[in-house]
Amino acid sequence: MIQVYTGDGKGKTTAAIGLTIRALGAGHRVFLMQFMKSLAYSEQHILQKMPNLTLETTGKPFFIAEEGMMDERAREAFGDDVVIFPKGQPPDDYVALLTSGLARALSVISKGETDLVILDEINIALSFGLLRREQM
Repeated sequence: MIQVYTGDGKGKTTAAIGLTIRALGAGHRVFLMQFMKSLAYSEQHILQKMPNLTLETTGKPFFIAEEGMMDERAREAFGDDVVIFPKGQPPDDYVALLTSGLARALSVISKGETDLVILDEINIALSFGLLRREQM
């Protein structure tokens, strides 16, 4: 089964965490890869302590977006915590970081090491050109 949470604004990660907690409560093993995030979010502190959950992040402690993808209000909300890159030219180091995270997730999937794999924010990474569908 594949579930996709998408759209602008809040709710995607919250839904993914809810699914994680339900699966853990049912005794399942969960692998949660958070793309474009670092370990800087409060919910990660409690998640890291949960048995049968592997939480990994692949990102930096700032938001990254392609030029033209964010309106001025959204940019202002991030303040100094956003990096805007020219259209079609994502930073090589960030692409490499996310590519490594994807390789790790694909390895977990292929080895059957877990009951549930969640790839949080992977759609955003794809839409920003940081990952390509061909890599999946």
